[in-house]
Amino acid sequence: AATSAVSTEEVTVAMMAIVSEKTGYPQEMLELGMDLESDLGIDSIKRVEILGAVQDKIPALPEVPGD
Repeated sequence: AATSAVSTEEVTVAMMAIVSEKTGYPQEMLELGMDLESDLGIDSIKRVEILGAVQDKIPALPEVPGD
C-alpha cells in the first residue's frame, strides 16, 4: 500500500494559514518559534480548534492525542 508523505513545508504553510485565520494575526507576523499561549494568547480551546483544522486540511497527518 502506498503511504502519502506530507512535507514539512506543506504542514508549515497550512499551520500558518490556519493560525492566522483563527487568531486574526497576519501571516507575515507569525513565526514558527512563537509560543502559542505567551506570544499569541492562544488558549487550550483555540489550540484544539487549530489542531482540528490542520487535521481536516491535511488528513494524512497522524492523529495527535488530546490532553
